[in-house]
Parts: sequence; C-alpha cells; structure tokens
Amino acid sequence: MVFFQQWLAMRRQRHPMLTVEGKWIWDSWYCRDDQGLWHAFFLQADRSLGNPELRHWNVTWGLATSPDLRKWTYRGTVFRPSKTPSFDDLTIWTGCVVRNDRNSWTLFYTGTSRAEEGKIQRIGRASSADLVHWRRQGLALERTGENAEYYEGCVPRRWKDCSLRDPWVIRDPEGSGWLMYFTARSPMPSDTNASGAIGVAHSHDLVNWQLQPPLCRIFRGNRGPPSLPAGRQMVLPLLHTFTMLVGRIQTQLSGRAGSGHPLSCCRSSLGAMETSGRSIPIRDIRLRDICRAPSYTW
Repeated sequence: MVFFQQWLAMRRQRHPMLTVEGKWIWDSWYCRDDQGLWHAFFLQADRSLGNPELRHWNVTWGLATSPDLRKWTYRGTVFRPSKTPSFDDLTIWTGCVVRNDRNSWTLFYTGTSRAEEGKIQRIGRASSADLVHWRRQGLALERTGENAEYYEGCVPRRWKDCSLRDPWVIRDPEGSGWLMYFTARSPMPSDTNASGAIGVAHSHDLVNWQLQPPLCRIFRGNRGPPSLPAGRQMVLPLLHTFTMLVGRIQTQLSGRAGSGHPLSCCRSSLGAMETSGRSIPIRDIRLRDICRAPSYTW
C-alpha cells in the first residue's frame, strides 16, 4: 500500500508524479527490483502529433525509476511496436510485469497489427534480466480454443474491435500457476454498451495460457447491484483513476470477511457488476477496504 498512499498524497496536492517534456503519458504499471528501485512503465506518445486521440496509434513504452516513489528519473523508451509483421506491429498498449520462477522478469502487453487495422487485440509476452532490455517471446493469449465462445470476437455491427487487452498477472492465490485478468467483451447482451467483461486465463508456466469463462460482466443502467457470494473471491476493474493498483478487498458478508480477489480497481460510474450469489453494491466498496497487497503483486 506504500505506492497507493504516496499516490493519494500527491493527488491531494495536485502534484504530478512524473511529466516528460514533449510527450503525452498515460496508463502506468509498476514493479520493484531486488535493490529496492521502483520501475514505472507507461504508455507515451509525442505531442507533435497535435491531436491527442492519435496517441493511441503512435504509442511506445516509457520507463522511469525511483528509490522512494517520490523522485522519478525518466529513462527513455524501452519498448516499441514490432519492426517486422506481427500481431504487435501497430500498437503496444497497457501491460504488467512479474518476477518469474527463473528469477528474471516477464512482461505481458496488449498488441494490435497493421494487417488487421488494429481491430484484433492479443496479449504478448517478453522477458528481461534488468527491466530495461526486453526480448519478445511471442504471443501469450488470444481468443481461440476452449472457452473462446464466452468472449466476443470482431463483429463490426456490434463493436469496433475484438477486445482482449490490459493484462494483469498474479500467482494463483488458491492453487498452482498463474492467473491473468484482462479487459474483454461478452457476446451475450443485446445492448453493446452492456458487454464489458473481466476475462480470466490460467497458466502453469507463464508461457501456455488457457482461457477461462469470464469472471463477471459489467452492465449499465439500473438492473440491480452486482452479486458476490459470501467468501467468494472477485476482481473489480479500476479504470483510469487507479489503474493497476492491486490489493485485497474484504466484503464482510455473512458476518465475516470475504477472502478477496486481488483488486484492480473499483469505480461506480460504470454501473454495476454482475456475477452470481449475494449482492454488494459497488458504491459500498471504499478505499478503506483495500488491504495490503501480497508481495508477489509488486
């Protein structure tokens, strides 16, 4: 929670954590190396583009480091779209970095291709020994195989793209291997604005991933609060405001705390979230419910 406390203090002071001259920067994620140095990865694009909407299609990754989460040093560009035809030769969007079992680092990121005009999102993988120099390891996850039917593909009459992006990877807290959560869409709702979903995949080795049915769907309107079984673990999406903050949520259902899924965010403006079981409104989930994150999430 150190990072969150520092972030909240700066937010109250309206003091930016980091600015990079001549660039737009957005969507950041963090890790800490063995020497205690914090690494902040973020999306960046040149302001010379003029139109800020163009930044999404002209994106690279920047890196900044800090010993204390207060003073940051910009280290330049560390990751770019592929120079050769590939699933990620057009854009590389939001990702995450984890320490793997070989005592090096693995990153997961969103990629789109020129050949598909950026309409198909996939998740790629790369590795590094020093968090600065990254070697691509190919595709990690796409909408294929078992359970793919739970996720919406590229259906132009419904939506502009096939959404499978913004991965967040953690060790499975209830078993072996790893879990990946990601932004996705469900093919079921007739209202295309009600199709948001939190996707899940599982891996034993960070290399081979298997899609699982979505954890939950987000729906708009006043169709009731989200549901959460007593003691059931759950992930909530924190969009834009606290992107990639990970902690644990305790729901106090049935007189006892729920075990809590790693928390990626909560924000009530999206409406409610739908799973199954007992109900708990998003508005009742407060920042005070975010507990100290397990060490593997940082």
